[in-house]
Amino acid sequence: MFLDIVGFSRNPNSRQRELVDTLTTEVTSSLSSLMSPPLETHVVAMPTGDGMALAFLHQPNQPWDISTIMSLIYRIEVWAKSRDGSVSLRTGIHSGEVEFITDINNKTNIVGDTINYAQRVMDAANPKQVLFSDTAFRQYIGSNNPSYSGSPYSPECKAVFKGPFQVQAKHGLRMLVYKVTLD
Repeated sequence: MFLDIVGFSRNPNSRQRELVDTLTTEVTSSLSSLMSPPLETHVVAMPTGDGMALAFLHQPNQPWDISTIMSLIYRIEVWAKSRDGSVSLRTGIHSGEVEFITDINNKTNIVGDTINYAQRVMDAANPKQVLFSDTAFRQYIGSNNPSYSGSPYSPECKAVFKGPFQVQAKHGLRMLVYKVTLD
């Protein structure tokens, strides 16, 4: 999951800090039990300055329960709306294999095509938009019923996936994405 705060650099330094601090608090409180290795399934979080990248790691053939990801999407969208309507997020979701490295701060980090593709999916999103890559959509949602009604949603109020839409990303990369409409 890659996300950023739209128009971040147009804010004064004190507002930038407040936005990053409160977004970080929101995400870490939502995922705190998953961000403390050694767990077989955990999250590696990487700050990006105006947002973050979250790598949901799992063992082969044991993918994430989509409810964790959808609950986080819901929670950060509620966070953005609670900022007096002045904050918009762009979010991109992709899935695939990653490589671990130790970065310059001696922290675990992720590299490879999957994290780069997730960023391209996010880059294709408009403000206040969540996009799933075709791969993530097929893995977590499937094409039989392009909606999600699990927690925090319900059958009466669900997340609906529309697409696929072809978008062009950096370096001329063409991608299929699905837009999430959050009711």
